[in-house]
Amino acid sequence: MAEIQIFGAGGASYPWTARLCAEEKGVSYDFVQSEFRSDAYRAERHPYNKMPAMAHGDVKLFETTAIARYIDAAFDGPALEPAGALARARTEQVASAFKAYMYEDLIPAYLLKYLFAKDGVVDRAAVDAALPNVEKHLAVLDDLHAGSPWFVGPNLTIADLVAGPPLIYLDKRTPEGHEMIRARPKLAGLVDALFARPSIQATLPPPLQALAAAAE
Repeated sequence: MAEIQIFGAGGASYPWTARLCAEEKGVSYDFVQSEFRSDAYRAERHPYNKMPAMAHGDVKLFETTAIARYIDAAFDGPALEPAGALARARTEQVASAFKAYMYEDLIPAYLLKYLFAKDGVVDRAAVDAALPNVEKHLAVLDDLHAGSPWFVGPNLTIADLVAGPPLIYLDKRTPEGHEMIRARPKLAGLVDALFARPSIQATLPPPLQALAAAAE
């Protein structure tokens, strides 16, 4: 029997982050594909109908970093937060900045224009309007990156598991995002290091599964 349940949709980046935390800690889980805009989901899992949510026995949580920190603290396995006040603060800085300032510009405003292009035709005007913000956010992430290849110190942390999956999406599924990331060796190194991890390969969302199959 799985130790926890993670609720969300298979292609979304934040449920992917929650699954990666469980994978990296070696925690068994069931990933429950959810009708996350339903009244039942809002009442039972997330009062704002967002993803992900988590259940561990009687414990119910929502919000990605809350779930990540709970999994890290409640279970044995490699630590997902570094030791030391400054390193922990920098981990939080990356995760918080991504959620508060970057997600909307990188994902709904840009990436989804490619993933959900109607009849394969990308909304060029919307993409072009999004590109200055994409460039700005990638520059900030590059400045925050310690270059190890992880964001903070020598080991993978929650910062990598929050910001890294969207960067994989941008690198693998958008031409401009790929160029911008490859022009920044630290971000490119992070994407490559993450993509090679067993946790990533075990949890690739449907929009990325074809890439893995093509590489085999």
